[in-house]
Amino acid sequence: MQSPEKEQKSAPGINGGRVYFGVRTSQSSKRYMVEVIEAIFWFGTENNVKFQREIQ
Repeated sequence: MQSPEKEQKSAPGINGGRVYFGVRTSQSSKRYMVEVIEAIFWFGTENNVKFQREIQ
């Protein structure tokens, strides 16, 4: 068992899975990252977040 300082933190996912915090996104699959981005947009839409696309 890991010490409390190094324990992997997680929360319930939208579709019943688990969301783990502190995961390196550079090592995540493309499919996983698409699901993360979709979850962000879903949460934002449900909570009246106004997303803005920055154009440079």
